[in-house]
Formats: sequence, structure tokens, C-alpha cells
Amino acid sequence: MANAQPTFQKIYGNTGDITYENGYDVIQTSDGGYAVVGGQNSHPYLLKIKTNGDTLWTRDYTNSGWSNGYSVRQTTD
Repeated sequence: MANAQPTFQKIYGNTGDITYENGYDVIQTSDGGYAVVGGQNSHPYLLKIKTNGDTLWTRDYTNSGWSNGYSVRQTTD
């Protein structure tokens, strides 16, 4: 059995110490990229990245109250 090798390693989000950020779930999407969900300052945050780790788009659900995103699934639409 071969050992897995990382394809890329990146830090996403704020690198300062004033923002609370966590990633809780990641999936590989049908286009070969990845979707990551978590929380930023206790608001759900969704990140879509390419196969090389470059960011395609982000969504910050700031008006959702005190919560985080803990799971992500791809849909057909």
C-alpha cells in the first residue's frame, strides 16, 4: 500500500489573531476541486477551491446568527 502524498498545502482565511476560523468538513467535488465548510467569527463559511488549492469562490453567511457550518454535500444543481 502506497503512502498518500499531499497535492497542496495552504492556509485560508485571516492569518491574524483577531479572527476565529475553523474548517469542519471537506469534500472532493465532481470537477476535481474541493468544498470546505466551517466557521468564521461564529458564522457559517463555505469555500470552493480548485484542484491546486487556489480559491474559486467563498460565501460568508454573516446574518445567520451564532452558528457554524459542520457538514457539506454536493448537489446536482
